[in-house]
Amino acid sequence: MESEFAHFYKRSRAERLALLAQHRELTPAMVQLLSDRAAQGDAQQLIENDITAFQLPEGVAVNLMVNQRELVVPMVTEEPSVIAAASNGAKQLAKAGGIQATVQSRLLMGQVVLSHVKVFASVDDWVALHQTELLEVAAQAHPSIVKRGGGPRKLRTRDLGDGYVSIDLFADVQAAMGANMLNTMLEAIATVVQTKLQQPLFSILSNAADQSLATATCRIPQSQLPAGVAERIAQASEVAQLDPYRAVTHNKAL
Repeated sequence: MESEFAHFYKRSRAERLALLAQHRELTPAMVQLLSDRAAQGDAQQLIENDITAFQLPEGVAVNLMVNQRELVVPMVTEEPSVIAAASNGAKQLAKAGGIQATVQSRLLMGQVVLSHVKVFASVDDWVALHQTELLEVAAQAHPSIVKRGGGPRKLRTRDLGDGYVSIDLFADVQAAMGANMLNTMLEAIATVVQTKLQQPLFSILSNAADQSLATATCRIPQSQLPAGVAERIAQASEVAQLDPYRAVTHNKAL
């Protein structure tokens, strides 16, 4: 028997809400509230089965000086004081010369993973022999990023153990987030691997962007800060070195 939710994505927004109400996932009051919300024009192109959209306030952080350039940074947040704190902190940094930032590399990595590999060296040697071909296939899969100065840069193979091998592709995605373009390149490489080597288990982006790195540094003279603040900042930093619960939370002003 076909589920009532079959082809849910093909239904209108009103039909989806009615079906959810029928299954008591939504009360009549909830349906009315969602029905009264203005539909987001591009929601159906962004996600599947959309029923509504939520708004968040957008503001701007000011006073930010990066590499001698004054910036205004848009921020979308529902938490009070975040933008005010960022703007105030940026003002203090600007007085001390601002922030110096560098992009060390902008490489995104994705994997074509093989299973049931008996001899790792056979895959490693094959990738090394066909590296130029594989990189060219990846470049042809997304020529627009190549025209912008980016594109596939290198390949490597890793023995993951238990018969699993990862063929890693690194690509310069320029200013883009790059997930879709990298996945397109990986699928192109996977086709070649399937034809000439073996059927891959999967090919997909990795979110461990350890070769997409930027650094930002700043210096504030102790004399610019209220008495005792510099020492407290140093101590808080030391606590973060000792305690991961503080390290992951040190993204706000003290």
